[in-house]
Amino acid sequence: MGIGKIGKAFKSVGRGLGRLTGNLTGGLIGESDAERNQKRLIEEQRKEADRQADLYRQQITEETKRRKEESDRATAEAQRARDEQAKLLRETEERAAAEEDFKKQVVQDSASITNALLNQSANKQTTNVDYSNAVNADITDNKDDDIDKLKKAFKRKL
Repeated sequence: MGIGKIGKAFKSVGRGLGRLTGNLTGGLIGESDAERNQKRLIEEQRKEADRQADLYRQQITEETKRRKEESDRATAEAQRARDEQAKLLRETEERAAAEEDFKKQVVQDSASITNALLNQSANKQTTNVDYSNAVNADITDNKDDDIDKLKKAFKRKL
């Protein structure tokens, strides 16, 4: 174990001498403290730049994911709105067709009823009444008044 400690001691003495030599010679023989500090700062800056780049990549990935989700949501909403419009249009067309069919049925039923009434009235037997016999039969006392009344009655009906 003593040898390990001795080796470490030589190593640390060697470093100390290298630093001292570097500091005294301005880095011509070994690294000066300023050079070591500069290298350490450069290494820290490189690590910070890598960390910032990773953070930036992560932010871009998250933003891309968020935009894709937003786009998918907007697409789904637009499709739902199109489906709703198509459904409303289809319902409106069906309602219009049903109303048109109803109107046609009403016209057809009205025509059927009118034809039936016309046929019924055409099939009725009509009788002609000859009132001249009644007047001539002396049913009433005043024949001229009755004839005038009959003429007035028929004028109203006709």
